[in-house]
Amino acid sequence: MITLGLIQVEAALLPLLIKGFFMKVAGITSEGDFIFGRGRASYKTNSDAIAQNVVTRLRLFTDDWYLDVDSGIPWIEILGARGGFDRIQRAIEKSVLQTDGVKSISRLEVEENAKTRTISVILEYVDVFNVDVSEVVDISTDSFL
Repeated sequence: MITLGLIQVEAALLPLLIKGFFMKVAGITSEGDFIFGRGRASYKTNSDAIAQNVVTRLRLFTDDWYLDVDSGIPWIEILGARGGFDRIQRAIEKSVLQTDGVKSISRLEVEENAKTRTISVILEYVDVFNVDVSEVVDISTDSFL
């Protein structure tokens, strides 16, 4: 630990603080609604913010965000298409690695359930704060309609 004034910082995080790397985003619920009314507790920071951004990007469809229509995954185009499974994995990997704060992916699995019409993305990655993060994101084809 290194002491900076009144703050103690882990030595590995010092280069990030010097560069000014700090992430803060408005919190959202598991249903995707914004969290309001709790002051600073309504926000997520650093590793929690990165994790929220990863999940949000996985659920984002191409053409959904008017400020960047190329952002997101072309779920409708690749689901059910020939060779779609490989394309899904590549698209997920690209989306996760392009998320600010993600250093590397250590595990990526995609499980398809035809009965429930869902895809489960099992993901483990390391963020810039050297935190190992595990996420399971369920994506339902019913939400595409």
